[in-house]
Amino acid sequence: MMTTQGWAEIALTLSLSVALAWPIGMYLSRVWNGERTWLDPLLKPVEGLFYKAAGVDPKRSQGWGRSRAFSTRRPGSIPNAARAGWDTPRP
Repeated sequence: MMTTQGWAEIALTLSLSVALAWPIGMYLSRVWNGERTWLDPLLKPVEGLFYKAAGVDPKRSQGWGRSRAFSTRRPGSIPNAARAGWDTPRP
């Protein structure tokens, strides 16, 4: 049998989910479309550090051909994923 507290928790969870769905959806839409968001001044420097540490050019397209570290079709793909940042890229 559900108690009043149980129903209140369900109502609170549902109302928070509905209330946050639109703002989070709009934020994600801006991120995926490359538009400026209110978190850009805080997160862009952090993102730049990750790009620099990984040796990635954020302006260059990252197609499937560049993701060979996560390839499952080659023997030894787990060791390749571990050392992907240290070996030379293929032409």
